[in-house]
Amino acid sequence: NPATGELRQWKEMRIRLEPAAKTAVTALAMAMTPLPTNSAAFAELGLSPESLFPSTHGTPADYARRLPGADIGACIKIKVTGRGIHKVTQAALVAAGVPAGEIIGSQVRLFHGDRELPVKISTDGLFAASDYLLFFGIPFESYHTAENTYWLGFAPGGLRLATLAAPPVVGRTETTSYARQVTVDDRRQYFATLPSFYGIRTADGIYDGWFVGTLREPGQPTLDLVFPGASQALAGSNVQWESLIWPTTEFATNNGMRLLNSANTALATWVVPKNTRSVLRTTFAASNLAATGNSTLKMQSVIQPGATLAFDRSVLSYARITFARNLTADAGALTFGLDAGARNVTVSGFSPGVTPVVWNVTDPFAPFEITGGVVAPSGGGVSIRFGSNSPALSGWHVA
Repeated sequence: NPATGELRQWKEMRIRLEPAAKTAVTALAMAMTPLPTNSAAFAELGLSPESLFPSTHGTPADYARRLPGADIGACIKIKVTGRGIHKVTQAALVAAGVPAGEIIGSQVRLFHGDRELPVKISTDGLFAASDYLLFFGIPFESYHTAENTYWLGFAPGGLRLATLAAPPVVGRTETTSYARQVTVDDRRQYFATLPSFYGIRTADGIYDGWFVGTLREPGQPTLDLVFPGASQALAGSNVQWESLIWPTTEFATNNGMRLLNSANTALATWVVPKNTRSVLRTTFAASNLAATGNSTLKMQSVIQPGATLAFDRSVLSYARITFARNLTADAGALTFGLDAGARNVTVSGFSPGVTPVVWNVTDPFAPFEITGGVVAPSGGGVSIRFGSNSPALSGWHVA
């Protein structure tokens, strides 16, 4: 946006060309396919073709978004690449150019996108060397960067982190694990000629032809996928596997697919209808994941009996595992989700002497702190136990 100097990334864009003279674009027009006026793609999106191409021309003021917090001069840029509670100290603000005598706790305000975020401050008064502010930050969800931007400024009337008393309740279900889900969907390869990808939204939200990778037979029958290990998987539990595959083949028979662990032991085998988008699911023991570090699982293309031609290619859109993980902190923190229901929750794995804090981050832009948790010795460190009574899926961060 040249009017504001702002750069935005768009997942999808449609462009309408309005030539001033037909002769000037004859060659281009010959190479283009006319846009269908009754396209199913528009119906799926609830739009008409005309709605995508308004006849009026906008001005920069119509679409320009101001810098978050611009009305109070919020110009301290904070870069975030990890999900969690972030701490900004007085020393960091001074290093960013804020005079020490102007850092007043009651005037600290934080912005992201088009909204203000609540913060927790150590004092309402003038920040001393030991003072700080806390906020919950998340990375930018993009295939190109994880860096997210928050803006800090100073003015009265800022949002503060709310609190909710939620001590453990006698008689409730005790929860010490949760269902962790990890998805591999990084964009490595692009194919423009596969069906249903010409800017049309598919059922799983794909807009174009980017995929995790290709399985080819012959040549590259195996695709390695890296997942976290099972060091915190619940003992004796299983792993649920799901993947989306687009098989294309010249064989007269269907495609074959196999899932292997790092030791090349087969965990599942499927016969996939050729040239048909398919979701593959199976369940296997968590012991097939590495006990420490990361785990490598492999998708393998398997030529079916009776194949007579020489080429079999499939592309993987995503792969996902879900397993029961202990509520044990990793490097002093844990972010997790819980289903609806009344329960007591215990998170362990904190160092001795630490007093963990619990934040509800179901809405990461409007978190609140849980008070009343009980800290107790646990396994050479400490744990915290608190109550949860959410009517829907809830997100939590304990650190």
